[in-house]
Amino acid sequence: MRVFLQILASLSLSCSLLILLVSALRPRLREKISRRFQYLLWLFVALRLLLPFSPENNLMNWLFRSAESPAQVGGELPPTEQTLPGQPEGSFPSNPPLSLQFPGYTFASETRQKTEPAEQAPAPSKPPAPWREAAPAALIFLWLAGFLFSAGLRLWAYRRFCRRTAAQLIPPPPQALETLEQARRRLSIRHPVALWASPELDSPLLARLGRPCVLLPAAPLSSAELEAALLHELTHYKRRDLAGKALLQLALCVHWFNPLVYWMVRLAQQDCELACDEDALARLDPDQRLAYGDALLRFSLLSASSPLPAAAAPLSADGRLLKERLEAVVHFRQSGKRAWIRGAAVFALLCCAALYGGVYTGPAAPKAAASASPQSAVTLSQSALFYENNYLFTLSPCPFPEQAGETQRQSGYTLAFAPDCAQWRYDAALVNGVDKTLAGSSIKAALLESAQGPFDENADQLAWRFYEEDFQEAFGAVLPKASDHVILELAWRAYREDRLTYFSLASLELDAASLRQFAQQAMADRKASYLYPLSPLLEEDFRYELADQAAEQSCYGCFMPLFESLAAQSRLSMCRQAREDRDVLRFSMMQSRLTDSQQTLLAWEAYDAYDLEFFSLIVGRFSTQRWQTLLQRAYQDGRTEYFNLLKSR
Repeated sequence: MRVFLQILASLSLSCSLLILLVSALRPRLREKISRRFQYLLWLFVALRLLLPFSPENNLMNWLFRSAESPAQVGGELPPTEQTLPGQPEGSFPSNPPLSLQFPGYTFASETRQKTEPAEQAPAPSKPPAPWREAAPAALIFLWLAGFLFSAGLRLWAYRRFCRRTAAQLIPPPPQALETLEQARRRLSIRHPVALWASPELDSPLLARLGRPCVLLPAAPLSSAELEAALLHELTHYKRRDLAGKALLQLALCVHWFNPLVYWMVRLAQQDCELACDEDALARLDPDQRLAYGDALLRFSLLSASSPLPAAAAPLSADGRLLKERLEAVVHFRQSGKRAWIRGAAVFALLCCAALYGGVYTGPAAPKAAASASPQSAVTLSQSALFYENNYLFTLSPCPFPEQAGETQRQSGYTLAFAPDCAQWRYDAALVNGVDKTLAGSSIKAALLESAQGPFDENADQLAWRFYEEDFQEAFGAVLPKASDHVILELAWRAYREDRLTYFSLASLELDAASLRQFAQQAMADRKASYLYPLSPLLEEDFRYELADQAAEQSCYGCFMPLFESLAAQSRLSMCRQAREDRDVLRFSMMQSRLTDSQQTLLAWEAYDAYDLEFFSLIVGRFSTQRWQTLLQRAYQDGRTEYFNLLKSR
């Protein structure tokens, strides 16, 4: 829920910047590009409002992830901005570690002196705040209520207009039908368009009463007015403007809370009419264009007090728009190649701005964080954060320990200290914690880059603290030292809040029963992304059983992470079962994950069983050598269908 709200907010914010950009360019581009391109820019923004897809590196990801984790994205804070517990206000440590700073933590060597660290009794874990769990659901309910109200109100108004208008339709005069056919041929419209008149209308418009139709006022019209009205409305029909207006209204319903979207829809509808006028005027001679302007003025005066639904396309206009449309009629000129080139360049610029603005794609992938265990220390190849003896410290390989102050340890390695960590050389508790971390490893030299502690909180409390502060590396370092029930609580909390990174870290410390429970819950909730970290940790038999259930339920999103984590022989067995069940979709998804030898084996099995359908699915991925072997065999056996299939590939 939380991620959905963040995606919606980031999409609305990103497109708000696009709306402001297009609005700022609109008066400057009025004479530079065609009206069609101006309207196309608005349709692109409306479509962007409905498509939450974006590359990983974009502005919204940076903004939202910065807000979630300022310590990670924003870098280190100046010392003057940090006040540690137990310090006088306005003071700060003289030498805080540079590469690891956690606001609010205490430094033993800088803020207080202790000769012997006292053991602290374990405290109960920090319970989650109830309002933080209820707020996302309440906000989603509020957004959904607004969406349904906005969409329902517009649909009701349009259906009411259609019913009232359809109840009083009358046949148009014969002259109108002849003019309609002439305009349809002029615009090269193949499909017939219905034409009706209604006493409810004061201005012609294009509407959808079951299918698109042109509606005329019942009052008599001159031939010039009739020609202008039908040409304008059929131009709307040819340009698919009803679909464009529906797209704008849908974007408005989804982002009903954003006032800039209302402004965008208003400007887009104006540009839609201007673009339609431009296309219609391009097919008229100068005298007919003046008659077109006269008709536009007359219909606008008649329909000034007649409200129309947002999805209709009328000829009339009001106020400032009418003035702009009349000026466009008087000063009309055809758009040349330069205008098209400039329009394409502006559209490309808007596409680049949309990609740069982007949309929030979820929490950042976790950085490589090592746990405080000998197995992690054995493979230490870069800077990693560890937790031991109530200290957090960063270690990295030290290929040249002679270049820094070092201490030869009894465990068989050399511990070097970074210049900013010289004070930790004499902290026995910290150095013993490093010993425990590197015990049994093959590391010959390690560099202590930074350190923090000892902490007043125990591992359980620190795990909750880092979870709330959204510090992934510290959370992953402390979690192995936390108690089992706290790890389970954190895993469920991360699962409910859709924080996949924290759930993945917690799942590494869960027991087999809890892993099975989470996997079954993820299957029931169709959360396929959570099965990717869980699948490698499950037993092989349980993975196979769960994958089989996902296949039976046609939940292929959940099926693939389970299938990919299976052993090679189990994957081959499931492919054979899919062929026996004649499940083409499942077989196609699975066989691409098999090894070359397994694919070859399945191909020969399908060949020997005269199963051309599944044989064709497999050989599409074959290399040239394997393909030629099968081609020769099919030729020798006289199997024309197989030979032709292989030859065509």
